[in-house]
Amino acid sequence: MNTRRRTKILSQCSMESLSKWVEQIRETGEVKILKGPKMGLVMMRAKDTVALEVFNLGEVLVSDCTASVDGQLGYGVVLGNEPERAEAMAILDALFHSKGAKWEELLFNINSWLEEQEQLQQKELQKEFNLIKRTRVNFEVMESTMGDEVDGE
Repeated sequence: MNTRRRTKILSQCSMESLSKWVEQIRETGEVKILKGPKMGLVMMRAKDTVALEVFNLGEVLVSDCTASVDGQLGYGVVLGNEPERAEAMAILDALFHSKGAKWEELLFNINSWLEEQEQLQQKELQKEFNLIKRTRVNFEVMESTMGDEVDGE
């Protein structure tokens, strides 16, 4: 699993679950917070869907943190004021970049958990999409129906 995919999943997981993994990492290895979680602003960029040009959408609030696990650096950044999540993500990022054999079982368990979380998140997203889809208006049908009413006057 690549970093981008992992970050997307972790940013939506419950803090309770993340805290349990971080606790296991702290019990097993040496965790240092190099740059404590703090808030900042970053420029969000977007791409115009018609002209396909990139433009600056505006500044967004983020929380970021830098940590190390057994000397391996990790970085966590999330949208909004979520310092605990940024710290947890930095620690997990450092773990995923670690090469130590002592982490193999924990990494396997976290990866399995991440795949389960991804499936749950996709199901929730699909459920939300289906709810929104029900409110869709077909303007072509509406136009032909309204045209009949106008003609009938």
